[in-house]
Parts: sequence; C-alpha cells; structure tokens
Amino acid sequence: AGYSMLQARMAHQALEISFIQSEVEQGRAALLHDDTTEAQLHLAEAYWHGERSPSLAFMLSRALQPRLAEQAHFAAVAGHMWSAAFSPDGQQIVTTDDACARIWDARTNALLFTLPHSDTVYHAVYSADSARLVTAGGDGVVRIWNAASGALLRELRHGSQPLRYYTAAISPDGKRIAAIDVAGAMADVWDAASGALLAELRNDALGFPSLAFSSTGSWLATSGGNDARVFDTSTWSQLTVAGPHVRTLSFDPTGPRLATGSADGDASIWEVSSGTRIWHLREVGDPVNGIAFSPDGQFVAAGTGRGAVQLWRATTGAFQNQFTAMRGKILTLEFDPTSALIVAAGDTGEVVVANATLGVPETVLGGARG
Repeated sequence: AGYSMLQARMAHQALEISFIQSEVEQGRAALLHDDTTEAQLHLAEAYWHGERSPSLAFMLSRALQPRLAEQAHFAAVAGHMWSAAFSPDGQQIVTTDDACARIWDARTNALLFTLPHSDTVYHAVYSADSARLVTAGGDGVVRIWNAASGALLRELRHGSQPLRYYTAAISPDGKRIAAIDVAGAMADVWDAASGALLAELRNDALGFPSLAFSSTGSWLATSGGNDARVFDTSTWSQLTVAGPHVRTLSFDPTGPRLATGSADGDASIWEVSSGTRIWHLREVGDPVNGIAFSPDGQFVAAGTGRGAVQLWRATTGAFQNQFTAMRGKILTLEFDPTSALIVAAGDTGEVVVANATLGVPETVLGGARG
C-alpha cells in the first residue's frame, strides 16, 4: 500500500511539473508576442502551482506591468475610440467615439461632460488656453464648445453641401479653426469669432486626411493622403512636402519643423521653409497612423497599425524607445503638456496613457470594441 501511494505521489508530481512547464512555455510565447493578457494567465497559473524561479518572476513582472500601473477603465458610448487628447493645462482628457465626445478629469478620471452629436465624432482638439474645445465629425458640423461647462458655443459648416469632417485644428491665437473631410479632398478654414469661411484648400483625396497649424499660426499643413501641403495663412500660398502616402502631421511647438508619418511606414522631420528633410526616422514598416511632437520639442512619437508606439529624439533623430500600447490599430496619439506622458486612442475602443520614455501604461480608458 505504501509503495502504491509513493507511485501515485510521484506520478502526480510528474504531472504537476509537466503542467507548470507547459504554462511557463505558453506564457513565455505570449510575452514574446506582446500578448500580456495571455501571458498573465499562464504565468500566474505556474506561480500558483509552486513555480518560484527567477526567470518566472521576471516574466510575470513584465506581463503584469501594464495592469499594476492601470488606474481606471472608462467605457466609450459606442464603437471606436477615434481620438484622445490632453488639454494644454493638463486638467482634462477628451475622447471621441462613434456616438459622442466625452471630457474627463485628468486627475481623478471622472467623467465631466458628454458632448452630444448625431454621428461619429472623429476628432477633438483644445484651444491653447484650454478654454474651448473643437469637435469634428460625420454630421457635417464643426462645433466649438466651452471646455469648462460643456456648453455649445458655435457651429461651423461648409456652405450648402455638408462634409464629413475627420480632423480639426485651432490656430495658437485661437482666431482660426480648420477642418478636413474624411476623403482628404477639402480643408476648410473659418474665422472662430464670426464663423465666416476664410479658405477652401484642395487636397489629394486619397482617404487619409490630416492637418495642423504651426506654433506661430503662420502655416497650416494639410494632407489628403499623398503629399503634404504647407499653406502660408496670410496669403494661402502653398509649399509642397513630397509624400508619398502621408497620413499624419505634427508641427514642432518650438520651431519651424514638421513631422510626417506615412502609410508605407515612413516617419520624417522636415524644415518647413525649404521643404528639406532633416531626419529620416524610419523608412518602412507598419503604417504610421499618428505622429506627434512633444510640447518641449525634444521627442517625436509615432503610433502604428499594430498598436506600437515608437519614440525618437527630435533634435538628433536617434531612436529612443518602443512599446506596445494596445492590441489593435493606433488611430491617434498626443503628448501631455509636460512631455512625460503619451495618450493613444485605438480601434479596440481603448485609450491608453503611457509614460513616454519608459513605455509603461499608466491609465487605460477602456471602451466598447468596434
């Protein structure tokens, strides 16, 4: 009887060792593929079954890092999280989804306001003083809101034929508002005070629209999906920055430089006045859907179609860091006012806030999956 019990115990131990080894291997494989959720499940199972090796402790720590730093989950009203941005004063975060825009308290993560729309809200942007918020969406209206109260201040339209506006920008002095349609065919510019249409700027119409004002408001850069066009806002004369397939733009807040990201995976920094490329950050790879200069002009971040964020030194073009922010496609990303955090929105319905230089997610604003 004693021998039989010993055999049974040894067989059980062998099965336990085999199970632990299997869980560790599955966890290691998931971690190598940046699937931290799957890695957590397998590595934690091995831990609770008695595995305490240093290698397991290291892998489990890596897998749990995003969850340990996580602060909150906030639900989108519907579908994709199309964009997210900090207010310049760092007090708020705005997110947009398939139904509305929402303003959150950046310190407590509490929902402050829901801004109603009748269609998808693709983008929202704050004025430099954080007092106003502009939203652009599929109902053909660009709206100006009071960021402190959530009150609607003004609606801007394109004549008698509405456009589905994909992204918007506010000049640094707050006097001009620009928006470009989802096809990338037309960018409109309005006087923010009167609502008068100031300019209609034609673009490539290849379905990847983007636009941005320079830090001085002297230039407005647009792209309809191929070349980038830089317009002098006093004369609306045009300078072309060669593409191809430019999807996203960002001006350096500290000087006359423009960052571009392309569908081919190219990321570059250009001198605005001459159109000369200063740094070629990357040439090929996953499509770059979002690109952003940090407010201090020291970094450029790019968000890719596979959920990765890459970071470079803007002054030297040197690669700094890469981390996976989410499983799905990153649609937009921005820095916070301190240049320390990055907020990225994706097609999984998530908004992730991460430490820019360390790549550690600090907050996940989760939502419905599109």
